[in-house]
Amino acid sequence: MNATAPRAASLGAVPFVSVAFVPYDWRQGLPVLRGPSATLREPRLADADSLAVLLGDPDVGRYIAAPPISTAGVRRFIRWSRDERAAGSVICFGIVPHGLDAAVGILQIHEREAPFRIAEWGFVLGRPYCGTGLFEASATLLLPFIFETLGVWRLEARAMAANARANAVLRRLGATDEGHLSRSFLLGGQFHDDVLWALLPTDWRQHRR
Repeated sequence: MNATAPRAASLGAVPFVSVAFVPYDWRQGLPVLRGPSATLREPRLADADSLAVLLGDPDVGRYIAAPPISTAGVRRFIRWSRDERAAGSVICFGIVPHGLDAAVGILQIHEREAPFRIAEWGFVLGRPYCGTGLFEASATLLLPFIFETLGVWRLEARAMAANARANAVLRRLGATDEGHLSRSFLLGGQFHDDVLWALLPTDWRQHRR
C-alpha cells in the first residue's frame, strides 16, 4: 500500500531557500492540477461514496492511522479539510484518474512552520490503484504547487519502516532518507518504527531535471 500520514514534529529554524514563488490565494479554493493520467482537485462531497469503499479496505489501514470508512465519516473529513484550507493550515487534494469522476485517493499537506515554510505531506490511495504509477504521477503534479505556490522550504514525510512501497516511491521522487525513528508511531496498540524523509526545493529541481 502506497500510504503515509502526516505526523506531528518538533522543528527548528530552517535557513532561507531561494525558490520561484507564484502567488495564489489557495485559501479561497484550490486550483485544479491536470496531468497525462490524473487530475488533482479539492475533494467533493460527491467523492464520499467512492472513498468510503476504497478506504474501508483493511489493507489501507496497515500503515496509517485509521481513515474514515463510512460515507458520513468521509463527508465530515471533506468538510473539515475545507475549513482547514480556509484557515491556512491543511491542504487536501483528491486524486482522480482519467476516465473517472470520483477521487480514489487523497493527498494532504500539513503546515509545520508558518506560513507553510516547513510542511509535511501524506497520502492514501485505494488498493486497486497501488503499484500502477498513479501516486507518482499525482506527486509530480503536486510538487510544483508545494514548492512554487506554497513556497515550502522543506517538505517532510514519515513512512512506517515496514511500508517498503511507500519508502521506495519517496526515494524515487528525490526525497532523502534522514533517519530511522524507533517506536515513533502507535498503530493497532503497537509501536512501529518510522523513516523520516525530506525533500528540499533544490533537490526537487535537480531530480526533476
